[in-house]
Amino acid sequence: MALLLATAMLFAGGVAAQAVPGKCDLGYSCLWMERTYEGTSYGTERSKTKVADWLYKLGNSAGANGRACDHTRFYESWSYTTGNPSGKYFTLYSEHRIGSNYRDPNLSNGAGFDGTGINWANRVGAVAHMKCS
Repeated sequence: MALLLATAMLFAGGVAAQAVPGKCDLGYSCLWMERTYEGTSYGTERSKTKVADWLYKLGNSAGANGRACDHTRFYESWSYTTGNPSGKYFTLYSEHRIGSNYRDPNLSNGAGFDGTGINWANRVGAVAHMKCS
């Protein structure tokens, strides 16, 4: 299972994020398998040619640290038809660019400033970086 997950994450453009609890590398959006930024972490980097990534529905905590993007939207789905994220989402600002509301240690009780009330644990299926320069 771990090998399958690692292979899928590499295919999806995801990479292992920094091991410091709660710290998402500059330029990345991150998900951790456990609450409070523990366990295996996965990050997706925003580049000039790729604004969104699809992910397996994993993660119990999240963070955003966009280098050139103001915020990250964590979506519940990925549309293979359009090649874009779809469905409901929650938003986290960039730690680097905004400096507040950039992480959430427990996605099960709502997330971000606009995903309140929805259990987002193991629900994130795509990530999109927004307002990028």
